[in-house]
Amino acid sequence: MVDEPIYVLDASAIIAIKQVVRAKEQWGFAKHLEDLVESGRITFPQQVAREVGGQQHIDLPEAWTLGVEPDIVAPRRPDPQYVEEVMTVAPDVIEATAENDPADPYVLALALHLWRDNQAEECIVVTEDKVDRPPLKISIRTACRRLGLDFMDTRDFAEAIGFGYVLRA
Repeated sequence: MVDEPIYVLDASAIIAIKQVVRAKEQWGFAKHLEDLVESGRITFPQQVAREVGGQQHIDLPEAWTLGVEPDIVAPRRPDPQYVEEVMTVAPDVIEATAENDPADPYVLALALHLWRDNQAEECIVVTEDKVDRPPLKISIRTACRRLGLDFMDTRDFAEAIGFGYVLRA
């Protein structure tokens, strides 16, 4: 079991790096995140990489995601039982009309997997998804509350990993 928290990143958190960290500090921040990926403290499911990718012009979040994906050492695929649990407890985390394979349930299931299988004493979902849009969809934060998972936004995450001084006000 890892003594320090493992952070499971949602696509919204990765994209928010551009808004949270000053431009001149973004590459240093990305390098620090890379070190945390390589030490097993940051992970994200492949569905997150797909959501972050595919932009017309590659930006820092997409470049970082593509660059670290092969180096992720923490688990990336949740056990299917946890995906089923998410879809039982929080099925409305996915819009009924969603046509693709949204990352949200996999982010939540991966956090449950790491926490419940004792791979991390503390597992924290990092997300900017905080607005419920009933009846269409609940936020990841609301789903975290239902599932008993810890969560934080990108700004708090940056502070938690020691990069609070580069944040925009």
